[in-house]
Amino acid sequence: MFPATFATLKVNSGVTALFGSNPCRIYPHGEAPQGVTLPYATQHLVGGQPENYLCDNADMDVARVQFDVYAATASSARAGAAAIRAALEGMGYLVSFNSDGRDPDTNRARYSFDMVFHTAR
Repeated sequence: MFPATFATLKVNSGVTALFGSNPCRIYPHGEAPQGVTLPYATQHLVGGQPENYLCDNADMDVARVQFDVYAATASSARAGAAAIRAALEGMGYLVSFNSDGRDPDTNRARYSFDMVFHTAR
């Protein structure tokens, strides 16, 4: 139900090179602190379901997680998204490119995508 995305990202050298390591600027629930250093990313669960079986309880959940990368430039936002994708592709699958442009609230470059993860219960 809760894929270990942050645990994987915070120890990946490609990710920490862009988002730092103490702290790693990838925040849960789609919320980042006010005035956070760029670039940063947010992640939040946008959907999912258990694997259902007719004769037994579900032994696996499927979670869809949205990642939003914010940066000063479009190329920096894309680089951050690529680093997150590369770090997590062994765990899950990229299923949606959502947006690539300026965030209307912050006017920062933003790149958004979704990945799906299968996690054992």
